[in-house]
Amino acid sequence: MARFRLPLASLILLAGTAARGAEDARLHFFREQVRPILQRCVRCHGGDEPSGELNLTTRPLALKGGESGPAVRPGKAASSLLYTKVSSRAMPPKDPLPPEQVALLRRWIDDGAAWDGTVERATRSRGYPGPIAGGPRRAGPESLCWVLLNASEFLYVR
Repeated sequence: MARFRLPLASLILLAGTAARGAEDARLHFFREQVRPILQRCVRCHGGDEPSGELNLTTRPLALKGGESGPAVRPGKAASSLLYTKVSSRAMPPKDPLPPEQVALLRRWIDDGAAWDGTVERATRSRGYPGPIAGGPRRAGPESLCWVLLNASEFLYVR
């Protein structure tokens, strides 16, 4: 009997480690794939007065839902309002999600809708940074030296 204790303990430990690894993978999937999609949603479905009284900033609020009922039913994407609205291209109304993102949402919900933290509105992190405060500077004779020096430095670096 003693010889079975060590292998049994090892199996229990491995099962716990595998379960933790699966949960980590689900949270990673949420952070990397789902959160960026939901960041689009919380533009309207977040804040103090969310559209349709649906707030998608946290898991409990998404499970609670809004005027039409619960938005997310973990393990049941086909009956989750979030999935049905995006797959029918009803949401977002002006710029529907591409099929790849709809598939990611379905997978996430079917896998239990793991959630990590709060979903905030997306901020600009790439591309055009927006207008410069104070407006553009006008080039004049006093800035000609600056322009020439920076242009030569730019060409030297390239």
